[in-house]
Amino acid sequence: MDRYRWALWAPLSGLASAAFFVLAFAFFGDAGDNSRELDEFFSDSGNRAQVQTAWFLFAAGILLLVWFVWTLRNRLMAAEGAPGNLATLAFAAGMISVPLWFVAVSAFAAPAFDYEAGEFDAQASQILSAAGYGAFVGAQMVFAFTVVVTALLTFRTRIFPVWFGWASLIIGLILLFAIAFIPFFFFLAWIAATGALMLWQSWGEQSRMGRPSAAA
Repeated sequence: MDRYRWALWAPLSGLASAAFFVLAFAFFGDAGDNSRELDEFFSDSGNRAQVQTAWFLFAAGILLLVWFVWTLRNRLMAAEGAPGNLATLAFAAGMISVPLWFVAVSAFAAPAFDYEAGEFDAQASQILSAAGYGAFVGAQMVFAFTVVVTALLTFRTRIFPVWFGWASLIIGLILLFAIAFIPFFFFLAWIAATGALMLWQSWGEQSRMGRPSAAA
């Protein structure tokens, strides 16, 4: 696949990332809150296999998120022009969220990877879960800067429809206060919608201009 097609399909990374996140959470299951429920959940090898599978699915989604943030950065940079301070801020916030996502999902999944019958410490698992949730919230709060900057550049440059700018601004503010779990669904919806918009724009540009005779 040449570089032209690579750039053309790159926005799919947003849709794919959201899809992998959804699949990951579907596999994770509910381990419960108290020590007895946690012990019963992780003592089941089937549950542990599901959590391990969820970790790999989430990791794939995070790697696709890196590609998505890079693709978005290029689109924002082209619209903003040099030196691209806001586009750089959006990219930096997205990349800072990546290790937080990894910490969150790894803390949630750690007991499934390191389970030993008779040695399982439910209290330690609860502490890991709490730490993971903190990283989970932090990742969304940091990513809020990516969303808000996209909104600001939309208002300034019309790189996306104005309605999407307003929706992005609202979602960005919601993610800044992502203490509950519900804002995560707004995050998923935003990366999927942004990817879809960029894909639609890419194909629209292709249909208007036609493919160049030589790959860029």
